Amino acid sequence: TDAGGYNGAGATFLVQASTMATFNPVTASSLTATPFATVPGLFVNATHYFRIRAYNSANVTDYSWLVLGSTVTAIETPTSVVFDEVSTHTIVAAGYAGGTAFSSMTAGASGVAVSSDAGATYRPFRGESWTARPVLQTARGALAGAALGGRVYAFGGNPGPLSTAEVYDPVSNAWAFIGAMAVGRSNMGAAALRGRIYVIGGNSGAESALNESYDPLTNQWTARRALPSARRDFAIGAVGGRIIVAGGFNGVSAMTETDEYDADADAWTPRQAMGAARYGAASAVSDGRLFVFGGFNASDLTTAESYDPGANAWTAHAAMPTARRDGAAAAHGGRLHVVGGHVSGPVQVTAHVAFDPRGGAWTSHARMPTSRSLLKFVPAGRAAYAIGGADGVNLSAVEAYDSGLGEAFAGLKPALATLARQARALRTRLSLQ
Repeated sequence: TDAGGYNGAGATFLVQASTMATFNPVTASSLTATPFATVPGLFVNATHYFRIRAYNSANVTDYSWLVLGSTVTAIETPTSVVFDEVSTHTIVAAGYAGGTAFSSMTAGASGVAVSSDAGATYRPFRGESWTARPVLQTARGALAGAALGGRVYAFGGNPGPLSTAEVYDPVSNAWAFIGAMAVGRSNMGAAALRGRIYVIGGNSGAESALNESYDPLTNQWTARRALPSARRDFAIGAVGGRIIVAGGFNGVSAMTETDEYDADADAWTPRQAMGAARYGAASAVSDGRLFVFGGFNASDLTTAESYDPGANAWTAHAAMPTARRDGAAAAHGGRLHVVGGHVSGPVQVTAHVAFDPRGGAWTSHARMPTSRSLLKFVPAGRAAYAIGGADGVNLSAVEAYDSGLGEAFAGLKPALATLARQARALRTRLSLQ
């Protein structure tokens, strides 16, 4: 204490680390005059104990130690680099390892760093986090959402339903209104494909088959070929140059129907039906497949399946830990993250779990700050944005999730050879977790 002549102005501190609680032997030590110390030479994947001794400004000590506790230097090696987003000028890449790897990203200075070449400087490790962003200009529940060109778009929703739409620019950190849809809708789906966003189906007083495309360059909407059958609350995603719509509610019952939209031909083709009828499911695209999680059909569901358009087949996957409907999903950091929704009836949640499409396992992650259902979870750059939703009232909340695993590389040359070289050169390294 200051009164005892220690820890006052000019004090220094000796920090020691050991893999033994008896501190015999001492693994490493560091002398510092600041409130923190860097202790080098720790062992990988080992428990280390720490203690500290204080010296006053005259370098006098009573030789006592204060034991600080212990920590584990958990280092998990990525097995590959995954690409969440590849466009003509941007690559979003993340370090990946299967199973429960990287499940402690909220602990201390944890993180995975990704660089575009072996000689580049890695950015600081940042760990897993949620950050509040500017709210929507209009509260929207049961909205549609999509990302295009690094921006996040929000369409329609309740109350109303709304026809208005708005866009969020992560660079300016602001929302702006854009051209409105022809018809107000809620509970519809949206998918970005070849520079346009297609907003399909939903509810406009009754189940809708409407299909409109939005061009951000002209800020104009264009009517497209309607869905074969009117529906709302379906799974949707752009896969292999086509848009896949699966399941939903037709006004009478849950559906299994799967339809594929060819934007070039402006035509729909029926595809293999889902294994389980459902609506209100969360969906996202990864590895060339559309993944569908949970939903509702007489009761809340835990089941999960994915559609491969090349094989025209559905595959069942490990069930979610908890049944839910009206949640949202996004592919981010090599995993499919499912957030929010209804659990056990009308209870909205902040729950956040992620599915590993390669290893087939579920892991728990940092909870979303705002409890809600009927939201959208839209990946853009190195974050995924939870936008809008409802929790008894329609919400304008926007929260950005960063897994800490990935990095966005913008301003790349659009030549395919350059993109391929950039992708091959990506390297990862890890911090202590």
